[in-house]
Amino acid sequence: MVKIREATLKDAARIREVLLSAIEQTDKEDFDDGGWVSTVAANSLTETLARIVSKDFLILLAELDGEIVGVIAIKNYRVIFQLFVLEQARRKKIATALWAEAKRYCFENGNNGFYEVNSSTMAVPLYQRFGFEISGDRESRDGVSWYPMELHEAHKV
Repeated sequence: MVKIREATLKDAARIREVLLSAIEQTDKEDFDDGGWVSTVAANSLTETLARIVSKDFLILLAELDGEIVGVIAIKNYRVIFQLFVLEQARRKKIATALWAEAKRYCFENGNNGFYEVNSSTMAVPLYQRFGFEISGDRESRDGVSWYPMELHEAHKV
C-alpha cells in the first residue's frame, strides 16, 4: 500500500534520484541537450534542499514498501512544480494519491480550486484525467518545452 508523507531534509538525495531517474525514463521529447543540463542543475541537491525548507513549497512523497517512488512539489499551494513517479511504480495510482493529498493540503491552506502546471508532453493525459485543460500553445525556454495547463474546480466542503 502507498504511504504519502511530507518530505524532510533527510529525503533530499532520494528526491533528486527519483526526479532524475523518472525524467531519464521518458523519451525526452521535451528536452534538448541544454534543457537536460538546466534540468539537472535545477534539481541539484542544494536546490532540492532549498525547496524542502522553503515556505513557498509543499513537497509530498509516495512510499511503496518503505521506498520513495514518487514526489509532488506544489508552489504557493497552487502551481504543480514537479510530479514524478518512478517507471516501475507507475500504473499503481501513485500520482493520483500524491495529487489527492496535495490538493487537500492546498485547500487547507487557502487554495480556491485554481491550479496550474507546465506539463511535459508525456504527462498531459495524466493531468487531463485530473481535470486540467491545456491553456495555451506549447512553450519552450532554456531547452525545455511544456504545455501550460489549468484546473478550475469547486472544492467540496
